[in-house]
Formats: sequence, C-alpha cells, structure tokens
Amino acid sequence: MRKAYLYQRFSSAAQINNSSEDRQLELQMEWLERNSDRAELAKSIFDEALSASKGEVGEHVAKGKLGNFLKALEDGKIERGSFLLIENISRLTRLNITSSQDLIRRFWDADITIVTVADGVEFEPQHGNDPITMSRLFFEIDRHHKEIQWHKKKISYSYQKRYKDFQQHGIVPKMRRPFWLDKNGKLNRYADSVKRMFELYCEGKGQVVISRTLKEEFPDYEPIQKMNPTTIIRWITSDIVKGVWRKQKMFDAAVDDSLYIEANTAHIERYNKHKSSNPKRTWPLSGLFRCGHCSSSRNSKENSGMSIQQTGNSLPVLRCSYRQRKASNDAACAAYGEPTTFPYILAHWFFVSVVQKKALLKYSSKNSDIELKKELQEINVEISKLQKGLDESRIEYLKLVKSGKAVKFVIGVISEIESQLDELSNKKSEVEYELQHTNPFIITPEASSLIDNVEKFNQAMRELDVKIFIKDRTLYYEGEKGYEYTRYCKKTQEFYYFDHVHMQRECPIPMKPDIKVLMMEKVLTRKEAVDSDNLDDSFLMQMF
Repeated sequence: MRKAYLYQRFSSAAQINNSSEDRQLELQMEWLERNSDRAELAKSIFDEALSASKGEVGEHVAKGKLGNFLKALEDGKIERGSFLLIENISRLTRLNITSSQDLIRRFWDADITIVTVADGVEFEPQHGNDPITMSRLFFEIDRHHKEIQWHKKKISYSYQKRYKDFQQHGIVPKMRRPFWLDKNGKLNRYADSVKRMFELYCEGKGQVVISRTLKEEFPDYEPIQKMNPTTIIRWITSDIVKGVWRKQKMFDAAVDDSLYIEANTAHIERYNKHKSSNPKRTWPLSGLFRCGHCSSSRNSKENSGMSIQQTGNSLPVLRCSYRQRKASNDAACAAYGEPTTFPYILAHWFFVSVVQKKALLKYSSKNSDIELKKELQEINVEISKLQKGLDESRIEYLKLVKSGKAVKFVIGVISEIESQLDELSNKKSEVEYELQHTNPFIITPEASSLIDNVEKFNQAMRELDVKIFIKDRTLYYEGEKGYEYTRYCKKTQEFYYFDHVHMQRECPIPMKPDIKVLMMEKVLTRKEAVDSDNLDDSFLMQMF
C-alpha cells in the first residue's frame, strides 16, 4: 500500500479561519476514499499564510512545511513511490515554468506521484518524458503564474491610484480600517483601548499580560476580546496608530507622537536585550509535548502544544500554547487547576529515562532496513517494467505468428526477459526474507548517533510522532502514566516527583540543573546523573 501525504496551503493571513483549508482537505479525503485499495493516509502537511510565488522557490519551500518535507524526501526519510495530494497545481507552485519544473523534478526524483485532487489527475515521475502530459502541466503552471502576476499588478495599481487620489484631491482611500477607525478614518469608541495598550507596554508589561489586562478592562470591546497577544507588537510598531499610511498622514491618530516614540524605544531596548542575553535555542524536545486538557486552536481534534520558554539564566519551563495564546484563564487546563508552568527538567528526565529507549527502538525498526526497503522498491519497479515488456513482446509474437512472419528474434527477446524476471524474483524473495527477520529489539548505531545533532534528533522524534502529554501535573506516554510533579524544595533546590513507572514512590530528579544537559550538548556521567544515596538499584538500571 502506497503512502499518501496531504498538502494544504493558503497565501494570506486574511484567509485564516475561512473555508480554504477545509475545502482542500475534503477533496483530498474524497480522493483517498476512492483510492483506498492502493493508498493510505500517512501525514497532513499544512502551510498557513505562505506564498507559492514569492522568492526563487516560494515562501512555502523556503521557510514552510513543504520545504521540510522536500528535505525529508531528499534525505530518504519518505517512502519512495508515495503520493502527494494537492487541490490543484497552484497549491504547489505559482512560479514561472522553469522554476516550477525544477520544483516538480525534486518530487519526481524521489519517486513521488503528484495528484491534483480537484480533477483527479496523477503526475507520475515517468511523465517527465511524456510530451502530452508535460504540455498539460506547463499550461496549468503558466496559467496560475500569469494569474498571480496579474493579481499583483492589479493590487499595486489600486494602491498607487488611492495614494495619488489622496495626494492630489485629499480623498481618503477606501481600505480595510484597523478596529479603532470608522469608515471615514475617524476615531471610534475603541480608540481608548489602543492608547491603553501603549501605556501598558511603556510600563514594561509583556504582550500576554497586556492582552489579558485589556480584555479585563474593556469587556464590551469585541475587537479586544478577539485579539491575539501576538497582534499587540504589530500595532505597537505600526505607523497606522499615528494615522499614517505610506508615510502620509491620512487618518486620526490613536496615540500621540511622544507615547508612540516611548513605546517603540522600549520595544527596541527589549529586543536588543533579549537578542544579546537570550539567544535563540533549538530545544531537543521541542514540539513533543501536548497539554492533556486543551485542544489546539487550529485543529480541535488535536491537543494543544506546549511551548518551551526560558527567562534569563533560569531553568526552562513548559507552557500550554493555547492558554498562553488566548491570554485567558478560560483554557481547559486552567479550569482543571493546572499550574501555568511545568518544569522542563522533569519532562526532560522523563524522556531520557522512559521515552527515549522506546523512541530509539521505534526509529531503529523504521530506519535500520531503509536500504533493504529501497532495494525492494527498485526491484519491484524493474519487475514491473520487465513484465510490461514481456506482455508487449508476447503480443508482438502473436501478431507475427498470425501474419506468418519469422518469430525467432521475438522468441529470443521473450526468453531473455523471462530469465531476467526469474533472477529478480529470486532476489526479491531474499530481500523480503531479510526484511522479515530484522531484530526489532536492537537500537542501531544510526539511532544512537542521533544525539550528536540536536536538530536532527528533534526532527527524527517529530517524524516518529512522539507525543508526551501533561495532565494533572503528570507526564503520560502512549497512554501510560509516567512521572507526577509533586513539589520543589527551596532548601535543597531539588524538584520532586512521584514515579508511577518503576518505584511507585516520591523521589528527587537525579539530574543537575545544567542547561547544557537539557540542550543535550553533553552526556551525563553516572555521578552527575544519579545520586546513589537516594536511589535503589532498579532505578540505576534506567540509565543504561
């Protein structure tokens, strides 16, 4: 059964929460249902608000999930012969023909069949040599490319005309207004909340606290109640709050120049301080944790992620992303009395002592035979080609016999093909036997070496779909109850947890609070990892 990867994309943030994603997914699922005998769902890939026409390869390839998928393809981590389902070719590319052809070749080189589910057409790797199919594909690519170029010109012309009308005739442009302006560009009743936003920021409040405060102070202001905390910095740094559009004063100002300058000076200082003192880190376990109470704001069928955050030199903590994004105690985890943060050091220790071995065994089982699987796929492809050639030769043989012509040459060709098929069939049996008898209980050297590269390690864990849930102050993996956070002792500076896995008792985390260890930049020695005075022999065995 071939794997089917679903790819959805839309270009603009304005399309968030509209029907685009649902429509694309619905068409893809309908195709899967029709083709259930030869394709099964592997994974859904989604790029939100990323263009397929900007830059040399498109934003979705340069910095989106599609780019990550391509890298996984080229690294041999995606099964050859898989399907990539897209609504139509514009979801994959709106570039010109040359650039689009280069992109599509990358999929075909990895033996991926591209399916446009809107019309059910399958573009297979061998179609690269089919002039009829390529002509059809190029026509579609060119049509979508010209369509987006025309759209860009139309928007550019519209903006230029509105700008010119304002300069020459003082006509205020018709455009989508921010929530504090009416249709004439005058301040409405929501304007005082914008001024308050700037005042709170100048007082040193962060965007989450500002969002929560504004919602409490302006309960009847619908735009404030719907506002995402990440929007606040966009307004703080935007000229539109001063009534300025395209460097021209067009609308009423929500804040005066002095308050605007003060807030933006504070923003620059905070940004530089953060940049110099807390460089961006790639946490090895990033993206592996889920809130056991809250649903994802984007997909109600999935649990909300947990973000890893660190302030200064303190130990990192885990926070429910939904709870933080909504800046509200209405989140399910808050309603159940969960604390705002969970100690990352305990989550790390749970992963190292319980999850990691299972994950690496799973990785070994999946990847140790990758070369054998690749060889088997190549054999199957070759067998398919030879079988097709054999069928054609037999048809030709029958035609020659019927017409009374010499058939000696054709008989020789048939004999040669049959001999090659027998050889490949024997080879296929050998590879299948070897695949069936791989040891599922051995961690391969390749799996063990993942730790040498944090980014590669994290990517491997995500592709394995490792998910650790945090619920009722307890870590769960594969439905099994793990470590329950109980307390922090200020005197000894130790975190305590109840071990539901091995010892069924409370114990301290046997790890030094070392950031390098949490970043997996160094491996713990036995002495560093375990305090033997507090742990019994059964616990020591977890380390090996």
